[in-house]
Amino acid sequence: MSSYTRLPKEFLLCFTSAFFGYTCIAIFFLHPLIMELQHLPPLAIGTVWFLFEAGISGFRPWANILIQRHGSRWGIRCGLWLLLGGTAILCVTSSLGAILLGRCVQGMGWGIFTVAAFLHQAAVLPPDIRGLGFGLSGLSQILPQIALVPLAEYLILRGFLRAPLLLALGATALGLGAAFLLKLRGGQPGENASPVLLRHAARTAWSNPLLRGIILSYAVYALMTAPVMPFIANAAKEWGTAGSFFLFPCALAAVLSRVTLTRTVDRLGARLLLPSFTTLFGGALLALWGKNTLFFLLGGSCSGIGMGLVQPLLQSLLTHHTPEDLRPSQFALFGTAMDLIWLATPFVISGGAALIGYGGILRITSTLAFGTLPLLHFFLWPPLKKKSISN
Repeated sequence: MSSYTRLPKEFLLCFTSAFFGYTCIAIFFLHPLIMELQHLPPLAIGTVWFLFEAGISGFRPWANILIQRHGSRWGIRCGLWLLLGGTAILCVTSSLGAILLGRCVQGMGWGIFTVAAFLHQAAVLPPDIRGLGFGLSGLSQILPQIALVPLAEYLILRGFLRAPLLLALGATALGLGAAFLLKLRGGQPGENASPVLLRHAARTAWSNPLLRGIILSYAVYALMTAPVMPFIANAAKEWGTAGSFFLFPCALAAVLSRVTLTRTVDRLGARLLLPSFTTLFGGALLALWGKNTLFFLLGGSCSGIGMGLVQPLLQSLLTHHTPEDLRPSQFALFGTAMDLIWLATPFVISGGAALIGYGGILRITSTLAFGTLPLLHFFLWPPLKKKSISN
């Protein structure tokens, strides 16, 4: 029987719901460009993105508790309701106060949705095809980037600033409709829920070299994606090109790598860490230092191949090395590793942009991210690679 035919119906429903939710988020990668065209200063743009991440991070511990009490199916629905409400606020008004409120509500929704969807997929996927399943589930993030981001950027640059927001609102409503078709409660009840649970999860992960390596690797992955994905359209505008020339080939290459290469995640495991991270980071460096359309196309393609492998690889490793009763809290911690980077990054980028432009600060941050690879290879990944080989 083909691995693809063994994917459960519940996984496909979760994928559909995630696809429409990520459509909304993909469009909002262009929100800083909208605000720039509305003549908001860089610090205000950074503050808006900060509040989105603050909503995610601040709600993450409670999201963990609520999912443990009510199940991942409920978490998916609740997260999409909040995302829908926050997007609706942004569609009806463009005042800075309303933008701050809308993005914060969006962040709260995204904070619970991402944990719930990840946990739901881990619960329903057969163990021997988790790498394939997580790889395919990541297409829900990438396909909207291919299909809609170029269109949304075109509309924004032509002055139709509200049209992409309305598109995001409609997509979120469709995602919520798919979420109501989910049948299984999903997830594991885990430990007794309490407000200190996430701190306990952090101590547990830090004392385990395998979990520590996975979660810190995800934080480094965020160190690359947090500056590049939301702000590359702003940098491209400075260089006379368009962010879509990076985002589109990146997404297309990520789709191809997820479809054709993610079975290697199940076979090779942690041995893929160095090549996938090097490809991801190297592609971004090529694009940002080349700073023209050709290098955007080449760098985006290279980066997309790595991106298509990194997330399913880390998700598969985390699921494999985490006992079922610890998964809710460890999955929430996994997402928090990215949250903390995305929380701080907007102020670094907006502050740097005020001094040297978006292009200059993105080149610096991407170079620093690439410089972390030797630390990962020699200090964090050896226990994971040893365990992978022994299995």
